[in-house]
Amino acid sequence: MGDPSGIGPEIILKALSILPDHQCSYVVYGQRKHFAIRSLKEISLERQFFEFIPSIEEVEGPGKFFIDLSTDSNQVNPTSSYSDSGRASIQSLERATEDLLKGKSDTLVTAPISKRAVQDAGFTFPGHTEFLAHHFNSEEFMMMLVHQNLRVALQTIHTPLSKVCEEISTHHISTKLRFLKDALRDVFHEPKPIIDVLGLNPHAGDEGVLGSEELDKILPAIEAQQSDDATIRGPFAADGYFARKSWKNCHCVLAMYHDQGLIPFKMLDEGAGVNVTLGLPIIRTSPDHGTAFDIAGKGIASATSMLMAIQLAESLTENRFNGTSEVNSLTDVKRSPDAE
Repeated sequence: MGDPSGIGPEIILKALSILPDHQCSYVVYGQRKHFAIRSLKEISLERQFFEFIPSIEEVEGPGKFFIDLSTDSNQVNPTSSYSDSGRASIQSLERATEDLLKGKSDTLVTAPISKRAVQDAGFTFPGHTEFLAHHFNSEEFMMMLVHQNLRVALQTIHTPLSKVCEEISTHHISTKLRFLKDALRDVFHEPKPIIDVLGLNPHAGDEGVLGSEELDKILPAIEAQQSDDATIRGPFAADGYFARKSWKNCHCVLAMYHDQGLIPFKMLDEGAGVNVTLGLPIIRTSPDHGTAFDIAGKGIASATSMLMAIQLAESLTENRFNGTSEVNSLTDVKRSPDAE
């Protein structure tokens, strides 16, 4: 469900109203009252023929199902505190994760949460990614943003900018590159991945004049991970890389920190980008935007990114089970204007 005070319930309703019946089951975890959005009566839970079930064990065959987590003690209303909505966010995430860990479901798509709200409610992780990596005992994991053939992975994820340099080392970058090569082969079926690596400093250090990390740390990691079945290039100056559309000539870009990768990605993705967590034993995706509290409940939120997240999750999961490579990216996923 994500944060119930945000647009999560709305974009879930919109996305699932567009998706045709497939040979899979969609199970929503949340509090039912937050899906009763007055401006969306035509695609309400009841009109979409959701089946309300107490647990995932009740799922039999394809369809749309809703596990209502409402209790007298966890109801959230418009005047609720951050911690109340944060607890509701955590509750739906924990319940869905529990079913995944038990093997009762295969794939997770998460709606946006408020990091402040979940922190106020006692959440001890920076975000979804770190929570899931912890619960699935995934020592190596990465955040990748995907839009058609554009893929941007992050060396550091939710690290404050003041601490990014502490996590930039030859060992750490080399480890991430090795992991990324494997993920591109296993998840996206790129047999000989090409990865472009961005520099850390302005102009990629300008041969050491503006910083030495490129020469001392990033370049040695790139050289260490070159192989016959993968090409690693860089480090490239981040300011001109995306403007020159250099990303069109590789399978993935590795950015050194969060905003370095996500700002240009979100400018290019046309509101249809998807966040994919690499390194988990399951497929997990999410929209690449936040809770949008300012427009929540108004019926005007775009569900395009959520729709793309669900469809990519389906495709990647099907590929994983069938060992096929029919969909390598969102290129083959059709964007519906009705998602707006």
